[in-house]
Amino acid sequence: MKKVYLLLMVFSILVEFANAQKSQIVGNWLVQKVEVDNKVEEPYMVADFMGDGKMVMMGVEVGTWDYNKKEHSVVMKSGFDKDFNGEGKILELDDRELIVLKDGAKVFYDKLDLNKIMEENKNSGLLGIWEFKNMPYQDTNSVMTFEEPDVFTFVQKEEYHETNINGTWIFDKKKRSVILIGFRSDAMLRGESEIMTINEAGFELRNKGKVYKAIKKVKPITIAESDMNIEQLAFSEEDFFTEDGDYKYYSEVEKLPWHDMHLLLDQLSGIKQLVYSYNKLNEESNTFDTEILKANVFVEKEQQRLKVDNIFYGFDRFSTPEDVDFTENDENGDNDLYPLNESMYRVLGQEELDLGLGTFACTVVEALNSNGEQLKIWLINDKPAVIAKLIKASDSYDHYYSVYELQEIINK
Repeated sequence: MKKVYLLLMVFSILVEFANAQKSQIVGNWLVQKVEVDNKVEEPYMVADFMGDGKMVMMGVEVGTWDYNKKEHSVVMKSGFDKDFNGEGKILELDDRELIVLKDGAKVFYDKLDLNKIMEENKNSGLLGIWEFKNMPYQDTNSVMTFEEPDVFTFVQKEEYHETNINGTWIFDKKKRSVILIGFRSDAMLRGESEIMTINEAGFELRNKGKVYKAIKKVKPITIAESDMNIEQLAFSEEDFFTEDGDYKYYSEVEKLPWHDMHLLLDQLSGIKQLVYSYNKLNEESNTFDTEILKANVFVEKEQQRLKVDNIFYGFDRFSTPEDVDFTENDENGDNDLYPLNESMYRVLGQEELDLGLGTFACTVVEALNSNGEQLKIWLINDKPAVIAKLIKASDSYDHYYSVYELQEIINK
């Protein structure tokens, strides 16, 4: 009787151990690496070993699986693909890692904690719409959207072709990286990318030794949804001159709110950055395409040095196109409309301007630049060199309309 009892105990322990081994396999795994014939491949596939014995690869049910306790192996049955069929010897198995030897290939699985992924993705700073510049080459428009909890969409448009890819993304807070699952094997951003820099304006990723740069986009909104009215700027260069060709507005400088250089330095010395939304009208879709631009502020009061980035070209230091140099502003801040350098302008009057940041008393100015662009500018009266709003329009062959609005003042 005692011997039978001992046998039952041993049997129950073995069953419990086998069940424990099987329960460790159940779950979601990332197939991160395969070693075969001294070569290393990185499939980056999600494999789900379900508790009911079903086997799912990349969201598709491909067969069944079971645990062979005698051989300490995973037995897979599949008519979907030979790689998902057969028996694989388990070399390593714990709560984080599974290594299987099958058909001469060593397959490395990493356990996925879906709750942790959801939380880290949410706080990654990657959520939203990002536009890559000149990827893979100039005149290609590449936009990636990261959504909760773990879905990404990649749209690439060329003149006669458009590619749409949907996949899964995983942010790793500790490694400061993002894994993109769903790209074809030769795609540029496939697999794991190091996040080199990231902020509200954009990010830089390094993948397989190459750096990819993207700027933050805001979901396009229709004119009807927007609180921005299309204001026609109906003035031209002729309005600034008399019939005899004399400039009419030399004395306008006296109406501007910013004259005192010392006041300018005092007011800006505590400011680090000015954050603007850049809203460009897309006349084909009748929407505003929006992105965030940041103007750096540099002040040395004792040396009377001042520099505020002029981001009113449609890009900032981070989002400057690769074939364009970011133009440094003068360090003396003595242009009448600094940081703008337009010299042909006239003052319209005073206006209370309501923005999300607050209500500002502004001096309103109309200006023209050397490119024939029309500008309407709201200068904040008590914040020298801080522009609250700017409308820029052109009626030339590259007709466009854009609005810049102050979103945030970041102090040091």
